[in-house]
Amino acid sequence: GACAGLLMGLGATYWSQALAAKGGIYTLHMVCILAAWFLLWAWMQADEALPKAGAIELLRLPSARVLVLVLALGLGNHWETQALVLPAIALSAGLTLWPRRAQSRASLGAWARAMVPLLGLVALGVSVYLYLPLRARLDPVLNWGDPRDWQQFWWVLLRQEYLDLESGFAKSLSAALFAGGSWAQVAQNWAFVQRQGLRVLAHLAGLQADLGFGTVILSVLGLWVWRPGRRDALARFAAGLAALALAFVLIITFYFHLNAEMVWILDGFLLP
Repeated sequence: GACAGLLMGLGATYWSQALAAKGGIYTLHMVCILAAWFLLWAWMQADEALPKAGAIELLRLPSARVLVLVLALGLGNHWETQALVLPAIALSAGLTLWPRRAQSRASLGAWARAMVPLLGLVALGVSVYLYLPLRARLDPVLNWGDPRDWQQFWWVLLRQEYLDLESGFAKSLSAALFAGGSWAQVAQNWAFVQRQGLRVLAHLAGLQADLGFGTVILSVLGLWVWRPGRRDALARFAAGLAALALAFVLIITFYFHLNAEMVWILDGFLLP
């Protein structure tokens, strides 16, 4: 575990982001993501300690509630990458809750009482966005998008300034399939996909990868020494991690639309 932490912290991408002002967004987001996976694992261990508990009882555990709050805070910091983390967490959680569904033969009201606190924690976490319009009304020197009204608030939240750097291939493919668009434009945008795919691959494999072969070796060692009694939980946990990796690889490769001189922007998004 210590070696894995050092590999990440001393990796070129994480190190460079830690030394940049804007990198604080990405390093803080890594705190949120790592805390979320740690809490998920703690919750899954509590699940093993309560073999007769139903799904509702598991949702009421403190670790589940803190997990939801941390995920919501992540949405308040960098929702674009957190949107890819949430389905992966949900997959592991769903695989844990699904076998317990029959043990929760409760009324709709019981389910509501279990879910209302979780929804309240979601609202609390994303409420950090209220800072934007409140601060904008004080006319600060740095005031990107001036989100003092709903229109400008959504402009900032949905990152409208960056639309030209995103979804070029997806838009052209959709237009060619459903709106009579040009396939030549799809072929032209494929060059962007290839460039972005190579950047992603460079982070995953090779001697200069941020984690690369060192992480693979540590993972194999970890699996080798793992206690047999925990392997079911490990499989559910690993399914979520695999979904996380796949989502980031596919979305970052196909969604963005970056020229060669801009492709370095992907590095921060690839940290998770």
